[in-house]
Amino acid sequence: FLVEEGKAEINTRNNVQDTALACAVHSKAIRCVRYLVENAKAHVNAPDSTGYSTLTRAAHVLDLDMVQYLVEDARADIWFRDKKGQNARESVANLLEESKNGGLYKPMKLAYKHVSGRGKEVMSYLRGCELKISRRVVNRELKALWMLHDQILIAMGVVGIKSLTG
Repeated sequence: FLVEEGKAEINTRNNVQDTALACAVHSKAIRCVRYLVENAKAHVNAPDSTGYSTLTRAAHVLDLDMVQYLVEDARADIWFRDKKGQNARESVANLLEESKNGGLYKPMKLAYKHVSGRGKEVMSYLRGCELKISRRVVNRELKALWMLHDQILIAMGVVGIKSLTG
């Protein structure tokens, strides 16, 4: 109601500087996340109070469905780097390593086997996304390079335009 009728500013931050979207992700409220992104037009790539992206936060709570939604439908930036310089996949890997070693996430150490399985699924999915995008970029750059290659050969007089076109 407040968003649709009251025209509430959805990207406003609360007293701890989190947006409604960051709170919904942290609470694993996927329906709320969908509503905020699709209907309220929440900024999916805005960092939260800790400097994490919405995607990183979803990865931290090890919610694969939410991570997939954010990447595939909401177009979350998988390359977004937090204040530690890590993207979502690297951040989850760090979180799992800390929980395995009893670091900052001591409560998670008790459930490490359960957490590590879900964490590995999230990391694997994000790694697949990184590879897919990287391949697309490389293919695009190679096409541009081949076009440039032809122009260089023509400019050097090594080949004529006719020999390249037919």
